[in-house]
Amino acid sequence: MISTIARALGLNALAVYAIIAVALIGSVWGYGHLRYRAGLSEGALTEQVKWLDKMAEVRAENERKRQAAQAQINRIESEFLSQQKRAAEAETALEEIIHEIETDAPLGALLPRKLSNQLNATGR
Repeated sequence: MISTIARALGLNALAVYAIIAVALIGSVWGYGHLRYRAGLSEGALTEQVKWLDKMAEVRAENERKRQAAQAQINRIESEFLSQQKRAAEAETALEEIIHEIETDAPLGALLPRKLSNQLNATGR
């Protein structure tokens, strides 16, 4: 049969065998390459999904840490503001007492007990 094909094409039988061998090798190589590329694409897709999942976990963890830090900042800020408010109230009370002393007491009078207690409360 090969010799009939070789005569019909005007080629040597060895050349026809070589052409058939090249065609078979090329087919096997092409099929293997196609399967390799399909596997490579599938693996890349799998890795991309894994990476996206990992990035979502990292983002969620970072957001949790950020919220915890923000809660601590808010707590410290509220403590600071309440301390400022208490200090302002104490200062106002001292100013009122000083005003009372200046208007009621003669010069050189000793500090009244009320003023002394307020000064002690603020820490002088």
